[in-house]
Amino acid sequence: VIVEHDKHVDKALAEYDKAASLEPTNPACFFHCGRLHNDKYAAGAQKYEAAQKKVDAIPEADRTAADPKPEVKAAQDEAKAALTYVKSEAEAVVNCWARYVALAQPSETRNTVQGVVTGLYKFRNNQSEEGLQKLIDDNKASRTPVKMTPAPEAVNPPKPTVDSSAAATKP
Repeated sequence: VIVEHDKHVDKALAEYDKAASLEPTNPACFFHCGRLHNDKYAAGAQKYEAAQKKVDAIPEADRTAADPKPEVKAAQDEAKAALTYVKSEAEAVVNCWARYVALAQPSETRNTVQGVVTGLYKFRNNQSEEGLQKLIDDNKASRTPVKMTPAPEAVNPPKPTVDSSAAATKP
């Protein structure tokens, strides 16, 4: 918590991972891990939106050219990298918070977290919730965390949204 307070998010995540490995049935470890990843997801989604706006502002002929100009390629690469980062953070949120939902007692916070998990799971699984309840149930039954397996990429994958930051801040 001190590391997190000092804004060393990656170090704080490593500490929460260590705590979760020592106490794999403590929902608080998974809540805080998910909260930090959710913050990273929200920041990444904003970065992606800004990068994609730059790409969208480029004339279509330039965007779809067989050999795009360096500045067009750079903008496209930036948007692609931002989207890859967002997808990674979405998966991290789902993995942490699916475990939290499985272990936590019913509460308003748990319901809020489950709503965010559902949205991010759908984002990573072609807008389908199929498999989410199994992931939660498997986490409930397992002594150790069970991670999601994202569906193959859709031809036109959904875009990330920033609104997942509405999640609670306390377990």
